[in-house]
Amino acid sequence: MEPIKLKKTDFQSELVVSEDDLKWETKEHPFYKMLVSLHHIPSGEKITQATNIGISEGKKFCLRELQVRLCTIPKEERFCEWCHKKMEEGGYKAKYCGDACRNSARENRKGRKKNNEER
Repeated sequence: MEPIKLKKTDFQSELVVSEDDLKWETKEHPFYKMLVSLHHIPSGEKITQATNIGISEGKKFCLRELQVRLCTIPKEERFCEWCHKKMEEGGYKAKYCGDACRNSARENRKGRKKNNEER
């Protein structure tokens, strides 16, 4: 079988996936015509798409979604050491989840000011 090449993205130039690593499943659905599922065995990703048009539409969506999941580079967490310590201790979650903490933002601002002064 010929390997599948996923298109170029901002994150990665190309990703080649062997068809042996992919497992396709199709099922009939009472409301939609078909449910198309793609299971990427090495990563454990499972993508399911409902389609009214046909199997090819569902397969295209599943491959695009697989590309996004495999090629996207996760953002680094921008938490300071104090926040990490509080998270490990099980501190108050509302202060430390989701967005970058204020301490980290202050450090970034200080770094930008130094860079501007050096110029």
